[in-house]
Amino acid sequence: VRGTNVFIIGAVRSNEVDNSSDLTEFLEQVRSCRNVTVTDMSLQDLSPDDVNVMTSEALCYSQRLTRSLADIIHQKTEGNPFFMKEFLNDLTVENLLVYRFSERTWEWEWEWDE
Repeated sequence: VRGTNVFIIGAVRSNEVDNSSDLTEFLEQVRSCRNVTVTDMSLQDLSPDDVNVMTSEALCYSQRLTRSLADIIHQKTEGNPFFMKEFLNDLTVENLLVYRFSERTWEWEWEWDE
C-alpha cells in the first residue's frame, strides 16, 4: 500500500528457530523489499542483581529482603524475564510463596534443592 507506514514488533527465541523455518523465510522476504527497514535486537538474560530488582519490585519488598529468593529465581530461570514471571506464579500456586494479608507480608521459608 503506497504512502502507508507499518510498524511491526515481533519476539522470538533465537535458539528455537532455525534457518529453514517459515519465520526465517518471511523475514528474508521482508528484508528484500524496497523502502523497508528491519532492525534486529538481541536481548540478554538478566543478571542476578537485575533479577533481585524485579523480584523486589514485584513483591514490594526491599532488595535486601528479596536477595535469597532472587538468587533461587535466577538459578532456576537463568535470568529470563518470562520464566521469572512464570516461576514466581508457580511458587504462589504451590504455596511456596505466600502473601499473608493480615500481616501484609510475603513468606518463603524454604531451601531449594539443586
